[in-house]
Amino acid sequence: MKPEYSTERIGSYYRLTGVCPLEHRYNDGDSFLVRHGEDEFELRLYYVDTPEKYLSDEHAKQRERVAEQADYFGLSLDQTIALGQVAKTYVERLFQEQGSFTVYTAWEQVYDGDRYHGFVEIDDPQKPSEKIYLTELLVREGLGRIHTRGEETPKGQSWRAYKEQLYSLERRAKEARRGAWMF
Repeated sequence: MKPEYSTERIGSYYRLTGVCPLEHRYNDGDSFLVRHGEDEFELRLYYVDTPEKYLSDEHAKQRERVAEQADYFGLSLDQTIALGQVAKTYVERLFQEQGSFTVYTAWEQVYDGDRYHGFVEIDDPQKPSEKIYLTELLVREGLGRIHTRGEETPKGQSWRAYKEQLYSLERRAKEARRGAWMF
């Protein structure tokens, strides 16, 4: 059964309901192919960067990115790649459990490419009656670093206030030794 979907303009964002994940070899913890109605597009989360899920033998920039991620978390390259796989699996499991979710996007392209920045709103696994942005959840679980483009949230929270909220979640993840911070 296909989920009900809709599009609604909310401030500078389009609120897309009934969005479903699609399997794709490039999916990872912070970027994934989705379907909304008949449309398919690749979504890239605001604010968060999950580690890469492989180390390229061909692309120096990708290797540099993994090294930056490893440095941020204080991990080896192998541990960083393993964390990237964990983040990807974690997001896939969440999407599978929830079936569909809501996306907020202004259709802003990522580096003039085929991906679009956005927020994913899902049920909070710790409090299923409440919604949470996937960005927050990844930081809270120690699976992503605070990085990349930020923007005012769909609820109107300034990018600075939201970033501070994410840093608070990251501090708690470190203290609890969750995700990358367990080593």
